[in-house]
Amino acid sequence: MNRMRRFATCALALLLAWVVASAVPPRFMTPETQPDPLKFLPEPPAPSDRLFFNDWTQYQWGKSVRDTEAGALAYYDAYHGSWYNLCEVFAEQFGLNVTPETTPAIYEVMSRSVTDAHQVNRTAKNHFRRPRPYVQFNEPSLVPEKEEEERTDFSYPSGHSTRGWIVAFVLSEINPEATADIFARAVTFAQGRVIAGYHYQSDVEASRLAAMATFIALHGNAEFCEKMAAAKAEFQRIKSLSAGN
Repeated sequence: MNRMRRFATCALALLLAWVVASAVPPRFMTPETQPDPLKFLPEPPAPSDRLFFNDWTQYQWGKSVRDTEAGALAYYDAYHGSWYNLCEVFAEQFGLNVTPETTPAIYEVMSRSVTDAHQVNRTAKNHFRRPRPYVQFNEPSLVPEKEEEERTDFSYPSGHSTRGWIVAFVLSEINPEATADIFARAVTFAQGRVIAGYHYQSDVEASRLAAMATFIALHGNAEFCEKMAAAKAEFQRIKSLSAGN
């Protein structure tokens, strides 16, 4: 992806963000019923901790691949981490382009689940307050135009990765046959945050736990289960129509 296309992607993503910023989907859970990440997430390794060595080596690896196709994808994914554009990230693997117009039931359960996962993640971030790698090392990231915006936000767990994983869990339940491809994309999406220099390896690993706990807890919510059933039925209807063609 050349520089012009990269900036065009950024501009479109920012425009879309401005349009939908006031329409964040409602949650299924409340702060009282959401899983408490402080009960199951370990402390992020401190720079003096021997476990931090893996974070450091992965950070060096990420910098080494920024000029590759993996780096180009990580750059693209940096602008596709919110509920309204994660549909595009997983469209090929899921087998459908999820939109509020064409797949309203799937879109609703996916976007609302993302909101829940984001809040679980935010609880952990505000507690651990870990600096991002590019801040910690005072080095440029893969996405310099977002550095100031994200500098005062925190690194653990990765918000992008948490949202990517909750989408992967939701879409895999709706279309189990695509689970392997969906999960492979979720792994790539999460690792892109390491390549970008916005997160450590332990940040993206913790994000998977946060998303998993959220997804399991959502199954204890009656409204979520009702919406998930509607999403599955919608997918099967579309699949049947496609088969008929």
